[in-house]
Formats: sequence, C-alpha cells, structure tokens
Amino acid sequence: MLLTVNTTIELICFLVACICLHRDNSAAWRLMIPYLALVCLTEMTGIYLSKHLHVSNTWLYNAYQYIELTVIWSFLYFNLKPYVKTNNWYYIILAALWVIFVTETYIRGWFVFANISASVMSVVFIITSLYYFLLVIRDEAYLQLSVHAPFWWVSGTLLYYFGSTASNVFFDFLVSGAIMSLPFPVRYIVFNILNVLLYCCWSYSFICRYRQRNSFSSLV
Repeated sequence: MLLTVNTTIELICFLVACICLHRDNSAAWRLMIPYLALVCLTEMTGIYLSKHLHVSNTWLYNAYQYIELTVIWSFLYFNLKPYVKTNNWYYIILAALWVIFVTETYIRGWFVFANISASVMSVVFIITSLYYFLLVIRDEAYLQLSVHAPFWWVSGTLLYYFGSTASNVFFDFLVSGAIMSLPFPVRYIVFNILNVLLYCCWSYSFICRYRQRNSFSSLV
C-alpha cells in the first residue's frame, strides 16, 4: 500500500536526481537529492500512519510544509539570482511565510492542516515563477528552453502550485467522493495528476542539467 501513484513518481524522480545530480558542482542542485528523499519518506510515513495505524497524519504534513517552503523558495531564488541584483527580498518573504505558518499552526493546532498558509505559499510560488518567466523573456541572451534545466524545474513548480491553489480554493467541492460517482475524491485525482506533472518536469530538468554538465566537461 506504500506504492501509490504519488510515491511511485516521487521515487522515480528521486532516483533520477541521484543519478544526474550527485556529482553536480552546484550545492543548490545537489540539495534536490536529500529533499526528494525527505518527500518520499514523508509520503510513505503519512500513508503508513493513515492506512496501517489509522491515526492522523496531518501533523506530519504540517511539519513537512516548513521544509517544503524553505527548499522550494530557496531554489526559486537560486534560479532568479542571475537576473536580480539584491537578495533582501528573499529573506523578507521567507521570514513572512514562516511567520504565517507558525501563527496558523499555533492558533489551529498541529492536527488541523495549515490550509491558509499553504495557499499563501502557493500564491507566492506562482507569482515568483511567473516573474522568472518574464525575466527570461526579457533577457537578451539566447537560451534553448527545450534543454534549459531551470526553465523546466520552474515550469513543474508553477504547474503544481497553480493547480494546488485552485484545489485549495475549491476544497469543499473536491473532497466529495460523490462527484461524478468516482471511487476517489476529485481532489485526490487532481493531486495525483499534479504530482505526475511536477516530478516529470523536475526529472527532465535533472536530465538537462546532467547533459549540460557533461557537454561542458567535454569542451574543457
């Protein structure tokens, strides 16, 4: 039962990251390996708590969101660094998001999912991803986007968090399993699709990064 659609695509992405990024000269890209390992561990632990022990796993996902927030925001900033001249905004926004998460989990408790904070985080990620695309378009340097690793990483991130934001907005509607007589809640199906899109884009970005590094090494 630990191997679901989500955990399978996450494990595949983790393996691709291990193969493609373990010798990368960028610490930011190598960070994806332990992060994806944590993603897989969190997902499987959540399934085990819910399906086998029949206890709430909400506290686990609330705790995981703090790491998700920090890693995803840091990597978005890493991809924006070639285009921006100051990094003060990075720390300000990160601190603000942390305050929002801490406040909500303190007020509502660890056993209620921090839905408001997750929505705010997603909106910030969406805006930042769109800003990245705007900067890429304005950049005069030539980029072959079909093999540009940061482009595909940010694309996957945008697709996932845009979809998750829409899902959170229509949460009450999507949790109903009676919609269209489906055996699973629509929200569950939506997040499966979003996870596949996210980790496919990320896996491809890792492959592009690997090919870029090998191409550069062959020219040296």
